[in-house]
Amino acid sequence: MKKKLKQLFCVMLAVILCMGTAVPAAAATRNQRIAITKYKAYLKKNKGWYSMVDIDKNGIPELVIHNRTKMTNELYTYNPRTRRTVCLKRMSWGKDWAKPRYSVSRHTVIFPQTDTGGYRYYAYRVSGTKAKLALRTEYINGRFVRFGAKYKKGYKVNGKRVSKSVYNKKLSSVTRGGRYPSKASK
Repeated sequence: MKKKLKQLFCVMLAVILCMGTAVPAAAATRNQRIAITKYKAYLKKNKGWYSMVDIDKNGIPELVIHNRTKMTNELYTYNPRTRRTVCLKRMSWGKDWAKPRYSVSRHTVIFPQTDTGGYRYYAYRVSGTKAKLALRTEYINGRFVRFGAKYKKGYKVNGKRVSKSVYNKKLSSVTRGGRYPSKASK
């Protein structure tokens, strides 16, 4: 009798565990479908290079886009509570056609920005519906040194002057393994 009761208990436990895991998975795929549908509607109005990828591994993909229509690099996510698409970050590219990079393993998106005086990289750590600045690097090319010492050729990390090797090390720590948006919207 005890053996049959144990077997029944094990079968019931297995059924309960299977039922408990099926519901969140179904909700996650529903949110994924809704997010992708909203992103596709946005891409019909905006041209550029894009990727839909789950950067923060929460089950909802983010949209990373090099938007040629608005001349910006953008990061969007879907908020299932409000059922809206949220723009986490938008940044103009400046003079160059610099594409953003993203790294799923580091949960980051890197936005480049260029101008006549040099270039900057902004690395944002993505978590849910928030993007927090993790690193800001800057290369100053020295073209405007005649306007003051702050325009002297050099490198900065988070606003502090550093050597080239420290700059390269910090920058590679967030860009290593990163990918560029790979699909073109028409």
